[in-house]
Order: sequence, then structure tokens, then C-alpha cells
Amino acid sequence: MTEIRNAILKALIKNDIFPSPFIELSVWIEMYVPNMFDKDIMDALREEEENV
Repeated sequence: MTEIRNAILKALIKNDIFPSPFIELSVWIEMYVPNMFDKDIMDALREEEENV
């Protein structure tokens, strides 16, 4: 896992939000908590997911 992904997962879990392991994290966030992270963080996460 990458640093950005780890940080996002820690922030979600700290707030008792547990994302689905079956879809990409960026897609899940956009569906369920779209306003939790700013655009720059989401862009960085999407870029990481594309490069995996």
C-alpha cells in the first residue's frame, strides 16, 4: 500500500468508516463520503490506483 492510501484508510477508520475491500478506494469514497477529502488528495489517490 502507498502512503496516501494508508493515510486515507487511517482517517476513515478513525472516524468509524470502513470502506469496502471489493472496489477501488477512490470510487468508494466518491460514492459514500465525497466531501471528506479535498480534490488534491483524491487526484493523488486516483493516480496511484492507475499506476498499480
